[in-house]
Amino acid sequence: MADNTLESYALQNLVKHYKVADEVQHTAMSDIENVYKILKMLKPQTWLPVGTESRRRLYPRAVEARPLDEIDLRIDTTNMLGGEVVCFTGKSDYPRNTMQEIAIKNSAEISNSITKKTTMLVVGLDAGSKLDKAQEKGISIISDRDFMQMLNLVGKDISA
Repeated sequence: MADNTLESYALQNLVKHYKVADEVQHTAMSDIENVYKILKMLKPQTWLPVGTESRRRLYPRAVEARPLDEIDLRIDTTNMLGGEVVCFTGKSDYPRNTMQEIAIKNSAEISNSITKKTTMLVVGLDAGSKLDKAQEKGISIISDRDFMQMLNLVGKDISA
């Protein structure tokens, strides 16, 4: 087994890989301590049910933006983003669907990927490959904070 790969997620392999104990005793208490040390180190954000069969069930579909006539955010409808096709990527202080609905309320079209029609990419933390694609295509890139500032929404309660 290479130092940076795991043969399996068996506890003895995890303990060895993350160097949390010299040996695995497989007593109830030592197993709990080892699992605790590993979880404390990894700090998982997502907890998946044991025996889940498909990826689709592991990661539920993202909440999608609603059509303009159903959006109940407390912001005015404007034409500030008229003609823009906006894509969002990365982690933001606001949920993705809320950011998309803000764009829709300001007359933008939404794209979930970088295409030849995309005119603006709004990036949060950990932007990933969409950022690379947008840079290659010369698409306008703006931070999520600048996006909110441009629309005069920073610090405002926009929830319904």
